[in-house]
Amino acid sequence: MVSTVAHGVFVVLVLWQAGPPVFREMSQILPALYLYAPDRQPQSPRELRMPIPAPEGVHEGADIRIPSSLPGGAGIPRKPEAKLGVAPPGRTTIRMDSVFSVLAVDSEVVRYPSSAPLYPQKLLQDGVEGSVEAEFVVDTTGRVDLTTIKILSSSHEDFSASVETALAGALFRPAWRNLRKVRQLVHQRFAFRIYRGPDSVSM
Repeated sequence: MVSTVAHGVFVVLVLWQAGPPVFREMSQILPALYLYAPDRQPQSPRELRMPIPAPEGVHEGADIRIPSSLPGGAGIPRKPEAKLGVAPPGRTTIRMDSVFSVLAVDSEVVRYPSSAPLYPQKLLQDGVEGSVEAEFVVDTTGRVDLTTIKILSSSHEDFSASVETALAGALFRPAWRNLRKVRQLVHQRFAFRIYRGPDSVSM
């Protein structure tokens, strides 16, 4: 009985000293701060040290540090370095001076009025007729790239020489593709015919 009464009196005294409960506004309460544990701090990336053979004249080997963030410390493959005079691996870009066919351009080349191939005098006197099929590239200036001229077929070598000479001075309107001038491959046939007039008698 004495113990029960003593505990009851103690509880009453404690509640009397504490006073009524106080309720504070939410704006006066400080926000909680969350701190990362020391073991959660970011760590420096691991490194893989890979030995390589020593260069000539060096007795000791060398090593290269390869940063790695892959599981198990696997190294990241290095991008091959381009060497002087060697094209880098992979797909290369299209050159701006690529040659297009007549089907691949928006507007094909058009030949301006210029000197036609001259009829070889010897063949003209002998009454020899013939034709030449040539292939060449017209560049963006409207000129023929003389290094690209190919005689596909010819009835006489003098006809071929006359065509090559005429192409050296020929002028064209360049081809267009995607709103810019481009080089176009041209296939053309040159016919050498003798005009005998309406009163001539066919043999």
